[in-house]
Amino acid sequence: LLYFGALRVHEACKIKYKDIELVTNEPQKQRIYAKKTYKHKNGTIMYAPTAEDVQESLEISVIGKGNRPRKVKVGARGTKYLRHLASVHENLQENYVFPSVKSDKSCISTRTGRRWVQTTCTKMNIMVDEFTNRSQVTPHMFRHTAATNAFAAGADLMTVSEFLGHASVQTTEIYLHGDKKKHASSYISIH
Repeated sequence: LLYFGALRVHEACKIKYKDIELVTNEPQKQRIYAKKTYKHKNGTIMYAPTAEDVQESLEISVIGKGNRPRKVKVGARGTKYLRHLASVHENLQENYVFPSVKSDKSCISTRTGRRWVQTTCTKMNIMVDEFTNRSQVTPHMFRHTAATNAFAAGADLMTVSEFLGHASVQTTEIYLHGDKKKHASSYISIH
């Protein structure tokens, strides 16, 4: 969730199930000649979208820094892994995705979220320091990695800035470092 939504840890901790929506983007039928066509009753050849043409994405409403609300769209790959979050029972819509151990009515703390990420990455042997035997991964590294990968895939600076919820494009430029060796401490290699 941190990577696919490029979320800050405090944003992820406060997500409720009602904040997650599965959006279906079905392509419009159009006049083309292709393998997936059908003939309309007026004789026009139309493109018939198939199940694999329908694209689903998750849209997550979050409250970012400065109390600014934004909607984050999670792409197809992230939707594949996180789709179940949008299909919870109606009675659970008010619950937090990451509830506190003490009560379902409150979310986990940011500190607990950071600790959980570090513990999970240590167990999965991701960037584990050989001396401390603990992972050096922080939740914010997933955000940096998502921004860097989006930019490397061809997204422009303004799009990445909106995706991250930055008020300034200059802030986004800090995330989009070209020299990975120089900034290795803030980047995770995700394939």
